[in-house]
Amino acid sequence: VTHLNGLFLNIFDALSTQQMEETPDLTSPRRTIESFLNELKNNPAVSSEQWSKSTMAEHCGLGTTTFSKYCRELVNIGAMEYLNRCRLDSAARTLKQKAGKSITEIAFMCGFNTSQYFATCFRKRFGCTPNDYRQRNIAHAK
Repeated sequence: VTHLNGLFLNIFDALSTQQMEETPDLTSPRRTIESFLNELKNNPAVSSEQWSKSTMAEHCGLGTTTFSKYCRELVNIGAMEYLNRCRLDSAARTLKQKAGKSITEIAFMCGFNTSQYFATCFRKRFGCTPNDYRQRNIAHAK
């Protein structure tokens, strides 16, 4: 038993003093933000959360300025605009798939605080109201 304890202590000491080499690609701020932005795009539950630029930066473990810089480099728009775009894309999919849900319910589900703001943003992005969008896509599906 004493020999085993000594062996474990020697292994522990060897591992403690060993230099760990980090892989820059796995720990870079750019990679962290890229992963976060993909999560916003592909996971409606994440994009519907109440984010601000500072909470997004904090989530990525970065300052707001660094976060904003990399965000612009990766998606060519600001973080909040990208978030709204993700929310609107999610809303457009939901409008097609869930005809039983009201437009207001969809707006809230996708992270918008008011249905009026949602409708304004939606019209700007898709060139029509959410209701018109739903009607066109129901007509095309038939």
